[in-house]
This record gives sequence, C-alpha cells and structure tokens, in this order.
Amino acid sequence: MWDHLARLRSSFLADIDEQTLILKIAEEFGEAVQAYIGITGQNPRKGVYGTREDVQ
Repeated sequence: MWDHLARLRSSFLADIDEQTLILKIAEEFGEAVQAYIGITGQNPRKGVYGTREDVQ
C-alpha cells in the first residue's frame, strides 16, 4: 500500500506541498463527519438527514 501511495505522490501530486495535502484530507474527513452526524441525528436543530451513501 505504501509503495502505491508513494507512486501516486510522485506522479500526480508532486507539485502540491505536504501541508496542502494534509489540509485537503482534513477537509474531506470533516465532510464525512458532517454526513455521519446527519444520518445519526446528532444535531438537534437539524434532526436526521442524509443517507449512508453521503457518508461513503
């Protein structure tokens, strides 16, 4: 797996700095968390919304 990731980094992401990559991963994680909160109804103001596909 790490070899595959290294190949991706060197071929497609070589010109993007590491800090930006980490921030983009954090952004995607935050979106997944928001979707999970929606399907479990953990926000009392919004209730239950979204689908499991939104989390995926």
